[in-house]
Amino acid sequence: RATTADTAYEHTYASAGEYKIKLGGVATGYATDGASAIRFENAQRKKTADIVDIAGSIGAIFPTIGDGSARGSQPSFERLFYQCTNLGSDENFQLPSQLFAGVHGAPIENMFKESFYKCNSMYGGIPEDLFAGISGAPAPGMFWGTFAEAISDFPISGNLFAGIRGAPAPDMFRETFASLMFDQSGGIPDNLFAGIRGVPAARMFMNTFASSDFNGSIPESLFAGISGAPAESMFDGTFSGCRKLSGSIPGTLFAGVRGVPAKRMFAETFGLSVLVPNVTGNVNMTGEIPEDLFSGIRGTPAEGMFANTFTGASGLSGQIPSGLFSGIVGAPAPYMFSGTFGGCYGLGGEIPSGLFAGISGVPAERMFYQTFASASGLTGIGDGLFGDLSGPAASNMFSYTFETSQMISSAPQTFMTGLSARTTTGKFLYEIWPDATTDQVGSCYSYSQQNLDDWGNIPANWGGFTIESGQ
Repeated sequence: RATTADTAYEHTYASAGEYKIKLGGVATGYATDGASAIRFENAQRKKTADIVDIAGSIGAIFPTIGDGSARGSQPSFERLFYQCTNLGSDENFQLPSQLFAGVHGAPIENMFKESFYKCNSMYGGIPEDLFAGISGAPAPGMFWGTFAEAISDFPISGNLFAGIRGAPAPDMFRETFASLMFDQSGGIPDNLFAGIRGVPAARMFMNTFASSDFNGSIPESLFAGISGAPAESMFDGTFSGCRKLSGSIPGTLFAGVRGVPAKRMFAETFGLSVLVPNVTGNVNMTGEIPEDLFSGIRGTPAEGMFANTFTGASGLSGQIPSGLFSGIVGAPAPYMFSGTFGGCYGLGGEIPSGLFAGISGVPAERMFYQTFASASGLTGIGDGLFGDLSGPAASNMFSYTFETSQMISSAPQTFMTGLSARTTTGKFLYEIWPDATTDQVGSCYSYSQQNLDDWGNIPANWGGFTIESGQ
């Protein structure tokens, strides 16, 4: 029994062995300052790895008090079994479906944040009614990292969050299944977020499935209820590094998102954060990039808005749609197209004319850094690729933009023909910034572009050099 928020319980056993620890009683109130979280975490180097099994209902001890409308009337299970790495190692173990029985009402902020983080022995699966008593509008961070880096040997049920209905909240499903391993043969259920309806919130699906073992295709209706103006990092890393996903990207996946770009809104959505030699991202995703994927996005560029969106998705094919970014009009922003198509060596044909024609003005840091790096299947650069850009050069503004020489050794190598990149005014990039430094434009082009018609005019600081045979 305790009335303080930070009470720690300790007991020394007379001899080493296996023991069952039973918790009893009923909590009659919870702190209102966030200290009410129920935890068996590794914060003080306790031997949480020794927990191999749980039974019964922790919700019977920490039930909902009142109607669930206030912070103090709901328990938080943040980091409940945080890093209990052997939880479920018993082959007969199943996570109790009644674990939170008695807990009902609307979720609260961070309610199940990292509750089962790194519980990487839960081969018995995640019960579809685990959160059955939780119903109401989304709360910030409610399922942030809940099953991140865990292991589950059974498909995730589409009814897992069935009671959550309402407008998106910040961080609500951030990293929920990130790096969830083992057999997710059921794929991502199309109704998993069916109750979420309303305007996007910041980081709402950030890294939700990143590097997880979900397979199958992305359901077309997964985010069907999301409608409204973009929010910061709303789909940042959502499917990043999901090497088992397959099929095409649905053209209407983000159909309801309409408005002015937000910072990192689609950063790393299907791609990796960096290009690493011989490391690829969503290699099994196939088909062409839908022309209307971002058709609702219209307005001034935002920082990192399409940074690494498709990086490493080498299974994508066809030509880059000419109107993919047609709604983006205005002055450059830092990192806006950094690495967007990096490592997409399955893409082919010419980079469409005017792909970035709406972007005009003074350069920004890393605005086109590695945009097409190692997209070595591209055959040429369309005229008027960039808008009327002018003004002082910025750091890494065109570094490695078209570089395809050494980033991924397994990629096919196609040699570009035609002319190098120009703006809508007809000027070559190197004509606008003849004195740009290697920090600003170094390796913009590489030896694989030496078949370009104006190769002999490309200054060395832009990467316009040749490699002799045998060197």
